[in-house]
Amino acid sequence: MTKNNAELKRNKSIERALIFAGLIAILLTAGAYQAHAQTKATVEKAPDFTLKLLDGTEATLSKLNDRPVVINFWATWCGYCVKEFPDLEELWAEYGEKIHILAVNVGETKKVIDDFLKKTPYTFPIVMDTNYTASRAYNVSGIPVTYIIGKDGSIVFSRVGMMSKKDMITAVEAALK
Repeated sequence: MTKNNAELKRNKSIERALIFAGLIAILLTAGAYQAHAQTKATVEKAPDFTLKLLDGTEATLSKLNDRPVVINFWATWCGYCVKEFPDLEELWAEYGEKIHILAVNVGETKKVIDDFLKKTPYTFPIVMDTNYTASRAYNVSGIPVTYIIGKDGSIVFSRVGMMSKKDMITAVEAALK
């Protein structure tokens, strides 16, 4: 074997080892994050916020303490957010008397949201987080993100990423118990 072939083989081995180490690091980080999110979700008091609804009135989280609140952080440009909206609408239709929903739009203007709703109207409450007040309070770094706040004001569920209707129902039913 020539010197170049041996060096090429050694470089490929190093490359494979680095890829493997990177994958292990990603898996460990994801596992730690999930464990943290599950623990955090069962004991942490939900940060309060007041945001404007599209009609100009205000919604304050702490005033919605008569039933669980589903908070969904989203944006019109987020494909997964838009994809889960029909399920969120069905959840609102089925559980609207038992829960509150606040779809928190992250950083967009009223005009952008209104233009989006002209194409696909939704009836659940949408609030505008134009200054990232709620997003920062909940440490939102990617969307969609869903939280469920219990009647006692604690975070009882959190999920980063798109949720199916079945997952939404399971989380809501647990919060209603």
